[in-house]
Amino acid sequence: MSVASLAARNRSDKDMKRLREAASACEDAAEHDDPEAFVEADYRFHMEVAAATKNTLLVDLYGELRGAVRTMMREQPDVTDVI
Repeated sequence: MSVASLAARNRSDKDMKRLREAASACEDAAEHDDPEAFVEADYRFHMEVAAATKNTLLVDLYGELRGAVRTMMREQPDVTDVI
């Protein structure tokens, strides 16, 4: 089962609200062509997905990957080109 599927199955209404807010922050950063804000918002979105799974191992794993993921995303020339 994928992380997204597990999150969809286990999420609460509160999780869904946080996911929508994080997705909106990604869209805003992309629309304003703000790579730094996009990297932070994208990371937040993925952490919210992990949290919605209710699996603490996944949350810990995503947290440990933060630095590597942020570095990789910052190296992408068109990081905000998602819309």
